[in-house]
Amino acid sequence: SKTKRMTSPPDPISDKPVTFVFTGGLLPRKGIDIILQEWNTVFCNTHYTTKVKLIVHTSYTLGYNNRELSFMEDIVNKCGNIEFIRQQWMPRDEHLRMLQQSDIYIAPFRSEGFGIPVVEAMMMGLYVIASVGGTAADDYMSHHVHDTWTSAYTTNHAKTYGVQAHVEECQHLPCVGDKLCVFSPCWDSRGKDGWKCRCEALAKTPTWFEVDREDLRRQMVQAYRDVVSDRQVLSVTRNGDGDRDETPLDNFDGDENGITSFCWSRLAPVYHDRILGAIESPRQRISQTYVILQPDDFVLWEKNKNLVMTVCLLFAILLGVKVKYNKKVRPCWLTCVTTIKTYLKVSSVWIAKLWNGCSKWGGGGKGQYDQ
Repeated sequence: SKTKRMTSPPDPISDKPVTFVFTGGLLPRKGIDIILQEWNTVFCNTHYTTKVKLIVHTSYTLGYNNRELSFMEDIVNKCGNIEFIRQQWMPRDEHLRMLQQSDIYIAPFRSEGFGIPVVEAMMMGLYVIASVGGTAADDYMSHHVHDTWTSAYTTNHAKTYGVQAHVEECQHLPCVGDKLCVFSPCWDSRGKDGWKCRCEALAKTPTWFEVDREDLRRQMVQAYRDVVSDRQVLSVTRNGDGDRDETPLDNFDGDENGITSFCWSRLAPVYHDRILGAIESPRQRISQTYVILQPDDFVLWEKNKNLVMTVCLLFAILLGVKVKYNKKVRPCWLTCVTTIKTYLKVSSVWIAKLWNGCSKWGGGGKGQYDQ
């Protein structure tokens, strides 16, 4: 009699595409154009195409012009293995679940304040690709061994892949010459440049990091191979749908996940020295402060700002006339002051609006933002 051949059922873990993910603003400094360009080179229309997937989730857009956005969308349409979620805010649980169902977090950023999404991905056990070599990520991807950056704080089987970056002058928005264009107000130019913000000069030409593209491609392939290899080893410890058993969402913020490894007490000395170094630097500049308005107040301000500015101008003119002619215009001056006082009594909110309006008109203020 013929022996019946036994066939193994498909493994839902090993057969699942290796998923790369990025989440954050659609900004040049985040390096989303870099991700898509190198994905196009490595994983688009190659033997990897059906074995991998890329999720790019962005919350808002600033700095890319329409031509650049169209170029990125062309890559998405051509590859067929990219999910491009644009300008969509996710609930916290949904965001964490997206990360939990992914394998590799990719962040070849040009500039980053700290990198909370990178740390978050590491804490959830994802493999992480990020810019290193003087960047913010050096604080938690600190050990360079055999061409691979590994973190002293890695938990939940996370592995890190540092991509060497070097400093270059920033020659793309939000940089324009020696100016940084990230200051309010921002507006939709409705042209080729998309959204734009007001610019202010820095003490020197702004710089950011550019990753070594060859190193990035190599790390992308290596991370993919490591996921495939580790899936074979860890398949018995994961459930049927491929999710990680060791990363429960309910207690993601708890100490049992090793979150204390990233506490301020660990990183405070580093930032303390850097902040003091910046404060003691001879390079200084002064810029305006900005009034933060609630949405309802903003609508009122937009409707009445011309009136407020007119009052400011009237104050300036009358003050100049008063200095020159003093007694002759005193009755008019007192009448105007009485009228303005009556206007201000309508709402205490407008006292602040008037003061801030006059300060902005006069170019006053104190700086809060620097390079």
